[in-house]
Amino acid sequence: MTTEIYYYSGTGFTLTAAKRMAAELGGDVVLTPIVAAMREQKTTSDADKVGLFMPMHAFGVPIPVREFLKSARFPKACYTFALMTRGGGPGRIDKQINRYLRRQGKRLNAFTFVSNPNTFDIIYPVPVDETMRQERARHDDDIRAFARVVDASQDSIRLGYRNRKLEYSLFPILKIVNRITGYFSLQKNLYANEQCVGCGQCAEACLSGKISMRDGKPHWDPNVNCHFCLACLHLCPQTAVQVRRTKTPQSERIHAAGVTLKDIAAQKRATSMESGRNRS
Repeated sequence: MTTEIYYYSGTGFTLTAAKRMAAELGGDVVLTPIVAAMREQKTTSDADKVGLFMPMHAFGVPIPVREFLKSARFPKACYTFALMTRGGGPGRIDKQINRYLRRQGKRLNAFTFVSNPNTFDIIYPVPVDETMRQERARHDDDIRAFARVVDASQDSIRLGYRNRKLEYSLFPILKIVNRITGYFSLQKNLYANEQCVGCGQCAEACLSGKISMRDGKPHWDPNVNCHFCLACLHLCPQTAVQVRRTKTPQSERIHAAGVTLKDIAAQKRATSMESGRNRS
């Protein structure tokens, strides 16, 4: 039985989870970056099992993942599963994914999450305290348990803690407001300060193609829609990328241990990344 995991990752935490899942499942597990699949119009999978790995963006599915799910087709899939990496409160991403899957007569069989630092929040400093480090230490156990669920083709929807009042009131409102305002005009407020040395790493990391280098400085093209992955902010080696009127000058930068800029940028080029066979 073949398995394909589609993933989207701006700061490497989701990529790390996808790699770990492939290793736990073993056999022929293909990792496919969603960005490359969309660019190359290869959104049909012939795998028997299909996984979707993504971070939570403002209580919802990231923009490129939503666009991917609109055109994705999994005709042979008898089992679908998803994993969300998140740093904030719970969001019913499982329901959102299900809405897209139902259009092709599928349903989400299994869903889980792992907790990470909230790299998407630009209002408050990124929390990297001991509590978060302890949560990251549990990731392998969580993914190992989820791999057993997927390997056995079990139905399992793990949501974590629930706050139904927020889930059905504030969170949906915030999702709508964020979409209408473009995350409060985030893409218009990205810039590089005087610490920028013109290395071009932000442009290389940018998954939407919004950033290019002009006269040795990054330029955010207003005609290209941002993915809001914030890879440019967190992977800048000089901490030069900032967001106006936010806490980013005081906020720590963070990305998954062992994940490099090249790993993130490879999502724009590779249609399939590796197999889970014989991986540790």
